[in-house]
Parts: sequence; structure tokens; C-alpha cells
Amino acid sequence: VSADNNVIIMNAANGFARSRIRTQYLHRLQRIWDDFDPSGRRIVVECQNKSEIAPIQSDVTQNEFSRTDNSQSKFSKTQNIINLEQIETQEPIDLNHSPKTFDNFEVGTSNRVAYALAKRIATETASSEICYFYGYNGVGKSHLVAAIANQTKVSRPNCKILSLSAQRFLNMFQSALRDKETAQFKEGLRAADLLIIDDIQLICGKPATQEELFQTIMDLTNSSKSVALTGDVPIEGLVGLTPRMAGILHGGFNVRIEEPDFELRRKIAMRKAKEFANKRQDFSPPKEAFDIIAARIIGTGRAVEGAVKQIFASSALVGQEATMEVV
Repeated sequence: VSADNNVIIMNAANGFARSRIRTQYLHRLQRIWDDFDPSGRRIVVECQNKSEIAPIQSDVTQNEFSRTDNSQSKFSKTQNIINLEQIETQEPIDLNHSPKTFDNFEVGTSNRVAYALAKRIATETASSEICYFYGYNGVGKSHLVAAIANQTKVSRPNCKILSLSAQRFLNMFQSALRDKETAQFKEGLRAADLLIIDDIQLICGKPATQEELFQTIMDLTNSSKSVALTGDVPIEGLVGLTPRMAGILHGGFNVRIEEPDFELRRKIAMRKAKEFANKRQDFSPPKEAFDIIAARIIGTGRAVEGAVKQIFASSALVGQEATMEVV
């Protein structure tokens, strides 16, 4: 529906289609587009009327926030103060309930380097590392940083961990500006020994937010603390990234997580089947089933997981065996 020198905006028919495309097909669309467009423009999938589509706006300035009526704020002042304990239980990478650990992260040629680096971050103290993991949606980035957080809590119980999605970071920062509580916000950030920010592409084009993240990273690393970030594209593909943020990311570890190959897809399928078998013991697809899944489901680990879920729904949930015919 629109394009500029950096972004190609495509419009989905409805919210369901947009979600399905973003999670299962966007990496394929991007790969095909890249074959024909050497400029490296990024595909963005939206769901809105064509007349409503407009360029992404940068974050509001501090002066504009000061003019906002606090009574209309969506965030109370107490939410602007970062409480590490509350963050740990509220974020998508939930440290208390998430099963995402190194033990259930399948390793292959596509993610071996990222896995080794993640384990190093989780076990070493005072490492002063900046790590950026990137790759298509569904290749395991969020699982890996959640595993870092979970393992760190075990290996270093006194380590203060702050894990946020980039969208949450943006919302809290803007709320702190609006309510003039930036000092408390900064204090909460810098109290962390390990900072994890997931999907930083969501704050690209937001210079003020990036500047705050930049200063936070600088303060943490200068204090021998570690930062782990994830994104869906390489640093060069982060449209709207400020030069200062680009510079600090280039100075750290940058590791790409590729799509899984046949062997890794098979291992992921077997792992997911085992997890479902814990819920229903009679769910036991034949070994040949995993060869079929690994051969036919070409894509990310999330796509493989979806295939196993489909087999589980078509068999165990209705009291049938997971025969080859069902598969």
C-alpha cells in the first residue's frame, strides 16, 4: 500500500491475517522481497484502511508530555517506578512461570553460537557484555533470553534481573516523562545487574527512547553489568536506529539465529511431542512422523511446534492414537 526508501508497508485483510502473516510467513515474504530488492527495505504488515496508513511517528518530546493532562494518563505514577520483582512476574519472558530454559532449547548448526554466548552471559559474573541476538520471528530469540534469565537466577541468586519487551520499555519511559518521574525510572533501570530487552526494532524511530536506552546501557556496562537485546533484523536493517545506538550495538556481540535445518527441526518436533505427552501419556506419534514433520515444515521452530500441536489436537484431544494416517 505504500513504500519509501526504508520500509515497504503491506496491508492485511483483517487482524487474524496480520497476526498469522507476522508469526508464520513474514520471514518468507522478507526473503523473497530481498531477492528482488537489493536496497534492503524492511516489510511491515499492518491492518488498517489505506487512508489511515501513515509513516511511523517518532516518540513525543518531553515538552509535549509536560502539556499532557495527568488525569488522562493511562499509567499511574507508581507504575513509572521500576520494581524488579514486579517486572519479573509481569513480562512475557516470565521468570517464575516460563518453561524456557537451556535444557529445553534444542541446539543445532543454526543456533549453536548464540546458545554458547547465551550460556556464557548466564554463568559469568561482571562480564560487561552487550549481546544482540537477531533472526526471523520464531527462531528462538525470546526463548534464549528467557533461558539466560532463568539460568542466571539459579547460578547467581543475588543477581538483579530486569527483563522487558521493547514496547514495555517505551510505554514506561513515555509515562515517566509525562508524570515527571524520570529520575525514579532511571534509578530502577540502573539497579539491574542484567538487562534484557526483547524486540528492540519496536523502538526504532523513537530517538528519545533510544537515547534513554543508550545511556542505560552505557551506565550498566561501565559498572561491569551485562545487556542482552533481541531484534528481527541485523543492525544495518533496523530502520530508524540512531547512530549512537548503532555504534554501541556494533561494539558488542552480534549473533544471527538462522532457521533450523532438517535435523534441528526433527529435534524440535520430538521435544514438543514429549512435552505434549506429559499432558496426555497416550500421545505418542511414531518415529516416522518426525521425519515427515521435519521434511515438510520448512520454516522456523515455531512452525514446527504448530505442526505438532495440530497432530496433538487431531489425535489426543479426541481420544485417537497419533497414527501415521493422522499425521
